[in-house]
Amino acid sequence: MLPIRDVDNWFDKIPFTTVLAKFSNAKVFIIGLSNSSSQELIEKLQANINYCKSYLRKFDVEYECSEKFSNKANYEDVILLAQYKQADLIVISPPLHYHKLKSYFNNNFYNKISATTNIPVMGHTLI
Repeated sequence: MLPIRDVDNWFDKIPFTTVLAKFSNAKVFIIGLSNSSSQELIEKLQANINYCKSYLRKFDVEYECSEKFSNKANYEDVILLAQYKQADLIVISPPLHYHKLKSYFNNNFYNKISATTNIPVMGHTLI
């Protein structure tokens, strides 16, 4: 499961996910998420999703895509889709300035997914 959101490090996890999917012959489920109805933001996310799709195609990785652009797109959508698709792993972008101790007290997307699903979660970003 590969959530694509409007974060600066959104692409960092794509090469890792591609290699992992290629190695394990897995199908990648992309979910584009926006909790804003801003047309500009939606267009930016769609461009990022299209780039992600072309990257996966380039390496012959099978994928499926779902987009959730509404005021309520959130971590629960990712978990529900992951459960429905019987995903083995959710690969997400941790906050850019991730400090382990501080993160325990932060109620961000990364922590919400990690804390509320029994599906393994991998946070991947470049250092």
